Parts: sequence; C-alpha cells; structure tokens
Amino acid sequence: MFMRMTYRYGVMTEMMKVYLSLYRKRYRAKRIKGHSSPSQKVRNKRARIKTLARLLAANFHRRSLYFFLTFDDDHLPLTWEDHEACMQKLMKRLAYIAKKNGIAAPRWIYVCSDYDAAKGVHVRRHVHLIISREGFTYSKGCWFFCGREFSNIWNNGVAIRRQMSEGPDYTYLAAYLVNQARSDKADVKSYHSSKNLYRPKPSLEVINASELLRIPLNAVVLDSYSTYLGYEYVKFFVPNKKNADDS
Repeated sequence: MFMRMTYRYGVMTEMMKVYLSLYRKRYRAKRIKGHSSPSQKVRNKRARIKTLARLLAANFHRRSLYFFLTFDDDHLPLTWEDHEACMQKLMKRLAYIAKKNGIAAPRWIYVCSDYDAAKGVHVRRHVHLIISREGFTYSKGCWFFCGREFSNIWNNGVAIRRQMSEGPDYTYLAAYLVNQARSDKADVKSYHSSKNLYRPKPSLEVINASELLRIPLNAVVLDSYSTYLGYEYVKFFVPNKKNADDS
C-alpha cells in the first residue's frame, strides 16, 4: 500500500511517497542506546536535521532572535549537567518574567556546545539560543526582555545577537546547530525545545502506486528525490503565498 505523507508548516510543504506493508512484520533485536552502526548514525543525524528544520520554519522567522551565549570564568560549567542546568534556569526565569508581565512564555530552541564544527576542534562552552521575539525590545545597543536587560537575566557571561536566517527554509541553520551539538556521546540529544512549540504532523493519504506527487506550477523546489516515474520526495514553497513572518 502506498501513501502520500504531507507536512505543512509556515509557507513550506513537504511531500513524500511511502510504502506500508500490510502483511510483512519486521522483527529486530532490542536496541542498545549508543550502539548504532555508522550508517544508522548518519541516518539519525539526517532525521534530526529534518525535524529541527521543520520546527524552526514552523515557529520562527527572520525577525526572531538568535543569541550566542557565553560563560565567563566565574560561571563556566565543568560538566554537561551544569551546562544544561544553567539553560534550564534561564528558561524558567524568562517564563516567570513573562507570566508576571501578562504575556505568553517565549518559544525557544537551544543547543549546548563545546565544539566548532567548521574547524573540527573543541572550544569554550557556549550556547546557541533561538527564541521568539515576543517581549523583547532593543534600546541603546542592548536587548531587553519585559524591560529587563537580557544580558543581566542570563548573568553567566555575554549574550551576543547573531543574524537569523532569512528563511523560509531553515535546513542550513538546522544542520549548523546539530553539527555544533555536544559530541561526547553517540546519538545524544542535539537540541532542547520549549513545550509551547508548534510541532508539524504529517497528513496521510492512500494513493495508487503509479500516482505522482504533484506540485504547483509556480512552486520553488528546495529539495527533492525523483525516479523516472517522478518525485518520490519534494520540499517546496509557493513565493506568492503570504509569509508567516508577521504572525
């Protein structure tokens, strides 16, 4: 049985043709975490990048904020547990300030890192934080959240704003963040995200084996896989469709 699986998020659409067997059952040995084969690790990484790209496109846009958070000598964490604890503390503090000011808690995704993937070397611990714009204002060279300077809320070092990708596709940013993630353990969770994110779910439709994946004539194709029968997977957006940047 063939099915068309479709993801829709922001202005993006992903379609893929998948085969589901109704009769054949697959049996596998119990999985041992961290013992994936090299080829499976590559597939897992690609899946993480795709999932993260969908989350970024569905919840953020070019006006969202991307912060590079550093640690000074007095607050430099020595373990990953301490590293994560610093970020959890920050997220709880932002949620508390937002609630106190009568606004929704910000949406966020962050990656804890001690690695520079471009150079392939370990560096000082830091954090990549993508966060929604609500509650943030900019004044006199500083970012403020609900009237409080964000660097003071972070209070572990310096909060440097980086340029957010233009979109609407965030695969490049997703790949960058996944590659920057901690590398001390195999198949470790690459990123952390808030519970209030919109998480795209696919719609499923039964199709004939010969049925093609059709896209609009004016669609811009960003990624695809095809055979002589046509598309097996395609990712696209329609330029004239209203962008979700102002939502």
